[in-house]
Amino acid sequence: MKSHLFNCLFRFGLAIAICGVFSIEAFGQQNEYSVKAAFLVNFLKFMEWPDKSGPYIIEVAGKNPFGTYLEGLVKNSTINGRKVIVVSEKQLNGLVPSIIFVPSSEQERYSDFLQYRSKPVIVIGESTGFAKKFGAINFIVDHERIAFEINPKLSKASGVKISSRLMQLAKIVN
Repeated sequence: MKSHLFNCLFRFGLAIAICGVFSIEAFGQQNEYSVKAAFLVNFLKFMEWPDKSGPYIIEVAGKNPFGTYLEGLVKNSTINGRKVIVVSEKQLNGLVPSIIFVPSSEQERYSDFLQYRSKPVIVIGESTGFAKKFGAINFIVDHERIAFEINPKLSKASGVKISSRLMQLAKIVN
């Protein structure tokens, strides 16, 4: 019983440490993307890329639902000694992103992102079934809270190691 209680408290504490507990109903649509932005940035702390040099690059595909919030969140910040920058697809200029966020508005283009499956890039979406077919991580709503799913097969194929601590907080899909 003590072990189970400790495990539950550990998971709850870890969830708060990563991103806190956020209710969609309490925050509304615009703030939904503030929460997702916080998740994206914090995911970097719990992942390890094969190439440990250069900045972490977060690419937002298509129309940016974050406004300026995501850029402001990472401005002048470093994670694991690496600078974090946010770019649009048009700003990549040959750079390889660490994370690509694919908003639901880009559903018609989902198959375009299959090219990253065997590259050290974590593709993250926000539509039902995204992690089963297209990307390693997908944002979901669970009991009116933003949560996420992880597809371990797709994340492993990318060569990016996802911390077991982060995996414990996710719904695992295959």
